[in-house]
Amino acid sequence: MLENSILEKNKFGINEIMSEDFIDPFSFDTMFIPLVGVDINGCRLGYGGGYFDRALEGISLLNKRPLIIGMGFDY
Repeated sequence: MLENSILEKNKFGINEIMSEDFIDPFSFDTMFIPLVGVDINGCRLGYGGGYFDRALEGISLLNKRPLIIGMGFDY
């Protein structure tokens, strides 16, 4: 987390850091990505306007990809 950062509620009511600073998502070995569910092809279904999908759209082109783990609630 960024030092001296302040969490603010986004349009979905979720606290997040409102800053222009970010960490390159392709620098991680493992990533935990939230999801609502998966479709029949194993594609992630989310609830956030496609942020993760846009942020990670070039990941399939990398030689060394991070392990991506989807995290969701068991209903």
